[in-house]
Amino acid sequence: LINFYQVLFFCFTIIALSITIAELPDFKTRDILAVWGDFCGEQFLFIVVHWPSRIGGVWQTEHLRIACAQKVRSMVDSAMQRNPKIKIVVAGDMNDNPLNRSLRCELRTRHSHRRLQSHDLYNPFVRKSTSGSSRYDGRYVHTATRSEF
Repeated sequence: LINFYQVLFFCFTIIALSITIAELPDFKTRDILAVWGDFCGEQFLFIVVHWPSRIGGVWQTEHLRIACAQKVRSMVDSAMQRNPKIKIVVAGDMNDNPLNRSLRCELRTRHSHRRLQSHDLYNPFVRKSTSGSSRYDGRYVHTATRSEF
């Protein structure tokens, strides 16, 4: 562990972005934290999120997580348009599974790095979560398998 900071190797900017949904003007959720800059001569963008929970029902709240995914996607597209070689990491609590619409369709994540197309994001966790369960409302609920999509 290196315990020092050198501007020559690491220079960054931090910003917090809020989420708005036109149909829900009073809607509030956690901001998106974006950190971008240069590390050892390479540009990077880290996006940290905590999307709305599933409280109230998965399908009833899905549009909230989709709105968050769309905001992140627009940030990713903007960064890639400025620099197609930028390194991007999106991390946090999405409150969705890797195969849910917010991640698979809106954020455009893919489970195979070999199948990535321009502007896709690689999600290494898809293969690790193809079946199982999630804890919700004090009990475990079934998580859909890939064949159920």
